[in-house]
Amino acid sequence: MKERYLNLESDYVTDLGMYTFKFDPPISEGTFVKIRDRSMLKLALILRINCGVDFDALFREEG
Repeated sequence: MKERYLNLESDYVTDLGMYTFKFDPPISEGTFVKIRDRSMLKLALILRINCGVDFDALFREEG
């Protein structure tokens, strides 16, 4: 996610470009979406941003 959203030095890269060309081996769109969404939720949790997600329910599913 750092490569996609936080790298100021790189050219603009789309989600398609990320999961097709940047991952080795390439991953599916669904896998990328899961990784991206979890990363964004973790960032929201760290920054204490209310994004309308029940984090308790989310963590019960994973653990």
